[in-house]
Amino acid sequence: RSASFSKQVAEAAVGTAPEGVDVSVYEGIGDIPFYNEDIDVPGSVPAAAAALRDAVDAGDGLLLITPEYNGTLPAVLK
Repeated sequence: RSASFSKQVAEAAVGTAPEGVDVSVYEGIGDIPFYNEDIDVPGSVPAAAAALRDAVDAGDGLLLITPEYNGTLPAVLK
């Protein structure tokens, strides 16, 4: 959601990163389907999931920002 609190926190991380640190917000997260091990094989991985994997591989670190759900991480993130 474009006006979500989590998105605002992510954008704040971009704006307050120290000099020499490049922080970017991954914009394709809404296109990623629920994980399905049956299609997590070469040639069957959904394009949105492959794009996320490529973005993660290109970075030196990962900052996950997510709202709490029932006292833990949302099921989609798990």
